[in-house]
Amino acid sequence: MRILIKGLTGILVMALILPCIKPVEAQEQLADVTLEQALSAPPQHLAKGYLVVKAMIPLARLAQQGATIQRSLNDADDVINSANADDELRSLENRLSIYEQAIRRRGFT
Repeated sequence: MRILIKGLTGILVMALILPCIKPVEAQEQLADVTLEQALSAPPQHLAKGYLVVKAMIPLARLAQQGATIQRSLNDADDVINSANADDELRSLENRLSIYEQAIRRRGFT
């Protein structure tokens, strides 16, 4: 995943390269994931998916304040901005909750 941030005052550019997470993160967009899907993912993929979502939440909050976040996920470009930041943040927080439930159920191993 590559992320480019255009800031609120001037332009802040940050490129963040994160590994592609499969099967939990392989969707073209960050579609809803079920607890069963998270539990069926290999442990290392679940952990990476958790970290990716955890890193995206502060960026979605920046978008709520007016920043434009451009990301590329599986060769599909996507933008988070003030128009869609609330929905994106809600989706990310839901996904994070599911990942946390799966990790707790597995027992951190």
